[in-house]
Amino acid sequence: MLPFAEIGERSQPPVRWSVVGALHLITSLGMHLFFERVYTIDRWQSGPRAGAANFAGAPHFYRRLTPADEAWSPGEERFQLVPLSPELLEMILEADSLLRQWHPGPRTAEHAFPDGLGPAEARARYLQLERQIADGLAKRHPIAIMRGHFDFDPDRVRWTPIDHVRPHRNVSQN
Repeated sequence: MLPFAEIGERSQPPVRWSVVGALHLITSLGMHLFFERVYTIDRWQSGPRAGAANFAGAPHFYRRLTPADEAWSPGEERFQLVPLSPELLEMILEADSLLRQWHPGPRTAEHAFPDGLGPAEARARYLQLERQIADGLAKRHPIAIMRGHFDFDPDRVRWTPIDHVRPHRNVSQN
């Protein structure tokens, strides 16, 4: 097991180091990073709070850090990024598709899934997917904390590194 490391240090696995290190180098030179695809926006409260999007070309679950989180800073949109397996991404996309049949926009903090909407078998499938997704995400660990700059025409995000933030665990534990 590798020790915890600053984002971009060589003690992280080489693939992640090269991606995060390159992002840090590019942004430190003042260059603009490319936008990446946003698959879903699962939670919304004055902006995206959670969902699925690409990071370095691969699907990840993003979750906005809150004031209670260690790496949170007022006025910044910081997100934990958790790599997704192809199976977990498919479940997230299926759940999003089912939800959009009954609710066209993302769920807000105060908006729960309404029990009376849609056929019973579709609701049951949605609830099953939600449990499987939660279980799958609980077994995976964040690999980075990044700033997220979202653009909504089309849905896309640009991730930029945050100095002096440590990932919670290294990627080899996923």
